Amino acid sequence: MSELRFIVDRLNKAPFTLGLSMVALDEKTNFELIELMNDILRHLDPKTHSSKSDETDEVRVYRWVEFLQLMRYSFPDDTEEFRTNLSRGERNTIYPILYWVLSKFPQLEKRAYLARFLANIECPAEFLQDEALGDLYEHYTGLKQEFKAVHKQLDQLKAKGSQPQELKSQVTQLEEEKKQLINKISSTKKKVQDQAGFEELLEVTQKLRLAQEEEMKLMEREREQMAHLQMVERRYQETQLKLRDVQAGSNGDVTAEQLLQQLEKEVAANKQKVEVELPHEIKSKLNRLSEAKSQLGSAPRSEQEVDDLRSMESQLSREIDQLNQQIQQAQKEGGDSKLAMFRQQAQLINKKVSKKEAAFDEAQQLRTKLMQEIEEKDALMSELQGPKFMKRDEFKNFATKLRNKTNQYKKMKAELAEIRAETVVLNRTEQLLRGRDGNLNDFLAKQEAKAGVQGYTDTEKRLQSVSEKQGDINEAKGKTLDEISKIVTDINQTLKERKNKLAPQIKELRAVRQRYQEVEQDHLEKKALYENTAAGLETERIKLEQECAAFQEDCLREESRYHYLQCMMRIAEAHHERVEQEVEYDRGHGRLLRDFRTYKELYTHKISQQEGLAKELRKRQKHLKESEGDNLGQRQMFADMRKLLAAKLSAKDKEMKQNNQIQNAGSAETDSLMMDINGANVMTIS
Repeated sequence: MSELRFIVDRLNKAPFTLGLSMVALDEKTNFELIELMNDILRHLDPKTHSSKSDETDEVRVYRWVEFLQLMRYSFPDDTEEFRTNLSRGERNTIYPILYWVLSKFPQLEKRAYLARFLANIECPAEFLQDEALGDLYEHYTGLKQEFKAVHKQLDQLKAKGSQPQELKSQVTQLEEEKKQLINKISSTKKKVQDQAGFEELLEVTQKLRLAQEEEMKLMEREREQMAHLQMVERRYQETQLKLRDVQAGSNGDVTAEQLLQQLEKEVAANKQKVEVELPHEIKSKLNRLSEAKSQLGSAPRSEQEVDDLRSMESQLSREIDQLNQQIQQAQKEGGDSKLAMFRQQAQLINKKVSKKEAAFDEAQQLRTKLMQEIEEKDALMSELQGPKFMKRDEFKNFATKLRNKTNQYKKMKAELAEIRAETVVLNRTEQLLRGRDGNLNDFLAKQEAKAGVQGYTDTEKRLQSVSEKQGDINEAKGKTLDEISKIVTDINQTLKERKNKLAPQIKELRAVRQRYQEVEQDHLEKKALYENTAAGLETERIKLEQECAAFQEDCLREESRYHYLQCMMRIAEAHHERVEQEVEYDRGHGRLLRDFRTYKELYTHKISQQEGLAKELRKRQKHLKESEGDNLGQRQMFADMRKLLAAKLSAKDKEMKQNNQIQNAGSAETDSLMMDINGANVMTIS
């Protein structure tokens, strides 16, 4: 309703002045809306939107859509339905366009004027091979650039220019100041005519003023040169740093091709970061921003809720401190003496993380700056070429690629979560094992005993007894070496046998892997084709279902209307037959009933009966009103009597309950027995 009101108000102002009302605009037919749309667009571009009576709907819709693309109107997703609605002049399509055009009429008027001269004329490359045509096309582009520059200068002059009245006032003021200066100069000359040496003083002062002006110019140039020097030094330092980084990365022994490949890899890595990692982080930060905005937009918390949250926070912090103390105590009991080293490593890692975050912030700022430049270039290109829209096939391919990337992202995210959880478990397991294995010497002694080299670590302590037991040790060593060599030969033989057994299986596995890759590639291609076909069929099915539902609703509506009209026709026919019967009965052909000849007599008899009944009811009403007081008193007495009887009944019930309690107590003393005989309670004395 607000959009419709805005459209009516804007159409009633200049340059349209149609004098419409909301009702008049709403009552316009589709053809009249098409004419109104064409008139409004004619105000923007009279040459393009001239009224043509022999123009077909397709040509008119093409002309409108092309003009709206130049004006950068945001079209809906379903362009075919939009075109059909435009050709029919549907209100739901015409009204939003009118609202958009009228709300931005001055900007669109300027844009339409510029589009007439700046719209690109696409010329195929093979035609530009002709020298004359190429020169003409270059001359055309040069004229466009010249037109842009002249138009910008015109806008700047319009923005800076003053009004004629202001200019006149400034001119008069300057003329008055000129007259005052002339009078002042003439009076000063008269005063100094008789003074000696005035000409020399005047010449010296002129030279001094010129010298001061020259000094100011030199100081200004010095400042500019110093600023330029600082900028050049900064660029020189940046270039030196880049050169050092390249030399450090290449180690001095690298060719130009290798350096180019390295730079290409860095560019690819940066591109991957800009296209994949940074958008994901931006999306997450935007989600956090939206959550923060929703939290800010929610109802403010009361002081009681804030106090509760603070108490909860303090309680959680106490619990965290207790858990940290328990962890420290458990580590001390387990003999973990490397906690300080781990803390130092954690501090170093935190410093590295902070440095990386600072570098990331710098890269983020650079990225935002580049994105702004890209948006400006895109806006300039859209102004020159008009907006571009994806075709249906391109949109389907984009949707399938986006769906595949989303599934892959979810899968990789799940794998990353599993790897992180496993890493945490392994770190904790390592800590527990280090805490349990406190006595490492005993463990090494047991392992040496198992390997047959017991006492290997204590050789320095037992050097004195080596000479005494050298023979026995050499003999034991010889046996041990023989056993080890035998074990090694057995192991090598076993490995050879197993390799020989596994060789054909490995060959078969390689062939199977090759076949698996081929089958997987074929599967992926067919899967992509299937998904594309399924997406197209799904959209077609949804569209057909929507059309079918609309047709079914129309059918049901028409069917209910048909039944309604049939019932109304039957009722009308019954009334018609009754009227014809009344006419026949009035003429004397037959009777309606035994006592009544026509419906008129029957209805008059019924009316007389109802009038008599109404008179009788009025009499009864009058009688009741007259006897109302006595009846109310009698009713009050009956109510009091009912209360009295209810009170007596309750007193009697209480008395009977007391008697029953007394009787039960007496029967317990005399060992009485109550028996139920044919529904009656009979007491027998035992």
